[in-house]
Amino acid sequence: MAEVKMTWLDYIKGRFHGVVFYNRKGRTYLRKAPGEYKPATVWQKRQRNRLREVSVFYSIIRQTCLKQIWTKAAEGMSMSGMNLFVKMNIGAFSGIDQWRDYEKLHFSYGNLPCADDLEAVCTPDKRKVVFTWDVRLPLREERQSDKVMAVLVFENEEFRVFSSAELPYRRADKRAELVLEEGSPEPKYVYCFFMTENGRGFSHDVCCKL
Repeated sequence: MAEVKMTWLDYIKGRFHGVVFYNRKGRTYLRKAPGEYKPATVWQKRQRNRLREVSVFYSIIRQTCLKQIWTKAAEGMSMSGMNLFVKMNIGAFSGIDQWRDYEKLHFSYGNLPCADDLEAVCTPDKRKVVFTWDVRLPLREERQSDKVMAVLVFENEEFRVFSSAELPYRRADKRAELVLEEGSPEPKYVYCFFMTENGRGFSHDVCCKL
């Protein structure tokens, strides 16, 4: 709000070119006129829904060990771990009926090499998910020792995070098993990614549909 001191404006009130003039206690002031209200379009509503849905999803992610991945990845960027997660994952959300594309979803982010040619199957007794990968790039020996982490998404849209502490596998193993609890829903997607031995570096995840 600005005070107008020019005397010839002392009698002006009203709106003029996006500015509102008004008098108060004998003085004339001006302020920017409020923008004209326009109802949200269908596209705008969907965008708001998408943003809300991915933000809610992150609120769940941050309660797991995955939070450190996004926090670490955002270091040096002009954004928070949450903002990075939203940026990388909003494309997986439609904004309609809470539908999401799990093949576009990401649970991990980083600079380490990803798993190549990821394949996964559920054993006939539904007690294990076995997944394999290849190591196509020539990697330094220390990269072969990267620890395996995984996320399993079930048919009811629940998911479980398997930390490196639960999985005794390394990148060089090219194979890992996830043991399911008795009565678990049917698994639909598995995501594989790697972590350095010191826990400071991560790879992007790779998704495989079961």
